[in-house]
Amino acid sequence: MQIGDVQAAAGRLRGVVRRTPLLHVPHDGEDAPTPGVDVFAKCENLQRTGSFKLRGLYNHVATWDPSRRARGIITLSAGNSAAAAALVARMHGVPCVVVMPADAVARKVDATRALGAEIVLVERREDLTVRLEELIAARSLTYAPSYDDPAVIAGQGTVALELLDEVPDLDAVIVPTGGGGLLAGCAVVLGALHPEVRMIAGEPLEAAKLGPSLAAGHLVRCSHVSTIADGLATSEYGSLNFDLVRGVVDQVVAVSEPEILAAMARCWRSLRLAVEPSSAVALAALARLADELKGCRVGVVLTGGNVEADLLLRALRHAADQTVAR
Repeated sequence: MQIGDVQAAAGRLRGVVRRTPLLHVPHDGEDAPTPGVDVFAKCENLQRTGSFKLRGLYNHVATWDPSRRARGIITLSAGNSAAAAALVARMHGVPCVVVMPADAVARKVDATRALGAEIVLVERREDLTVRLEELIAARSLTYAPSYDDPAVIAGQGTVALELLDEVPDLDAVIVPTGGGGLLAGCAVVLGALHPEVRMIAGEPLEAAKLGPSLAAGHLVRCSHVSTIADGLATSEYGSLNFDLVRGVVDQVVAVSEPEILAAMARCWRSLRLAVEPSSAVALAALARLADELKGCRVGVVLTGGNVEADLLLRALRHAADQTVAR
C-alpha cells in the first residue's frame, strides 16, 4: 500500500467528510492538558457521525461497482463503524444492516438506527461472525469491513494527511489503536512524507494486542478484553494493519482504565471537549510520556466523541476523587 492510495482517498472524500478542526494548545497556556508539551489535537470527535470511521467506510464503498453497492451494505460493529456504514448507505440510497453485540453502547445503537440502518443484536460476542455470515448468505448483502482492508486504511490515513498539512513540523504523533486501521493509515502517511516524526500508539492495557505482537514479532491475540474504550475492544489486530505499522511505529503505550478516565476528565476541563474513552487513550499516553516529550510539538488524534453522559460524569467524579485523595 502506497501514499498515493491515501491521496486518492482524500480526493474521494472531499466534500463528504468534514476537514475537522485542529486545536492548538500551547505548552504554557492555562488550558494545557500536558504542561511543557505543545499539543495539536485533531478533533475527529467533531467528524460526521462523531468519529473518524466515516473516512474509511466511505472510501471502501466508493470503490465498489454500482451493482455490488445496490445489493446493500452489511457490517459488524460495536459502535462507530455502525453509524458510519449507515450514513454511507443513506448517501448511496441503499439498505444497511449492522450486526452488533447486545451489550453495545446504547447511544451508538440509537445513532445507527436513527440513520436508517437495520440493527441485528447478538447476545454472545462469539456468535457475531456466524450471524453476519448467515445474513450475507440469506440476503446477498455486500460486506463492508471496518478496519483490516486497503481501501478502509487509505481512508483513515487522510486524518494524518490533514494533520501534517496544517502542522508539518511535528515532533511526534499519538494515535489510539484497537484493530489498527487508523494507525496503519497514519503509518503509511508518516512513513512516506515525514519519517522523522516519532509515531506513538496508545492502547488500553485491558485490550493490549499491538505491544505484545510487536514484541513477539507476530500477531498475538488478546485472550481477555475488558475495557471502557469500547472502540478499541477487539481481541485481534488486523494482519494487514500489523504489516503496515511495524517498522514505522516507534513506541506503544498501554494505559490503564483509571488513566483513561483521568484523560477524559482532563480533556473536558482543559479543552472543553467531550471525548469517548478510545480518544482518551491517546491523551493518557501523552500524559504518561509528559517528561519524555517535554518541549515537543505533539499531534494527538481524538478519534471520537460518542460518549454516554454517565460515563463522562464517572470520569469527572474519578478525577475529583483523585484530587481529594492527594
